Amino acid sequence: MAGFEITQNDTSPELTATLYSDAALTTPVDLTGASVVFWMRSMDNETLVDDQSVTVVDAENGQVKYSWQSGDTDTVGKHYAKFKVTFSNGKVGHFPNFENINVTIYSDKS
Repeated sequence: MAGFEITQNDTSPELTATLYSDAALTTPVDLTGASVVFWMRSMDNETLVDDQSVTVVDAENGQVKYSWQSGDTDTVGKHYAKFKVTFSNGKVGHFPNFENINVTIYSDKS
């Protein structure tokens, strides 16, 4: 997944993604019956967003979106994020598996 950029204190646009089970990005994860959360950490591993609910847009095709909450984008800088999926059989996976989502938050001071 390419990087995501947003301005400090903004809650739009939403972060949308298609979750894949392979590095070639050809096989979407089937999210039918799964629950998905989003987390984001600073580069020094400070928790910025911790297991917040995600909307599954298209379960069969692995499409999700995260709606930023107040406070999520307070910390300016480069961060990393993942989606954590708990499948209906209880197994857990983090996506993307092969890299992090790079999130850059720019200062709202021009």
